[in-house]
Amino acid sequence: MPVLEAFVDENQLMRYKLVTLPKETAKLPILELPNASLNFNGPGITQAITPNTRNGVDSAYTFILQDASIANITPVIARSGGGDIDDSTDSILRRERGLLPDGTIDPDFLAPRATTPVFLNEAERKRSITITSKSVNVIARSILTQTSTNITVVGLDTGASFTLPITVKADPSKA
Repeated sequence: MPVLEAFVDENQLMRYKLVTLPKETAKLPILELPNASLNFNGPGITQAITPNTRNGVDSAYTFILQDASIANITPVIARSGGGDIDDSTDSILRRERGLLPDGTIDPDFLAPRATTPVFLNEAERKRSITITSKSVNVIARSILTQTSTNITVVGLDTGASFTLPITVKADPSKA
């Protein structure tokens, strides 16, 4: 269909962008999550999201929490000695900039990747949190009324995406 006017916001023009996959790809990648939705009964409860890509391989995922006023997300980093920990902010920022612990640039960071589609308008972006990791912890915040939002998960290499609904119930201590 021809475009009749210029669009300033790229998200209004193409909601689903093109993705380049390897030539031998026979099936489209599908993002799978352990749960179809997350429900929290109160504040401080934590649930992990660890996605899996069927028909493809993703080195990491982008997690976009659309409303950070009802929940928070933190990356889960696996240690070589075993066990998962929440990483420090400094280490996360260094990795997002493609820096290895010794200060050199990670060659995998320079490799071409699929583009990450943006699903939020400007007002929603101000309330959102975006993290790139293999998995994240979702932590419910204390709120006055039951509220819902979404987390959009996008595979960095395949571009496969999944939107996970989240519901947080009102904090009974604030009633």
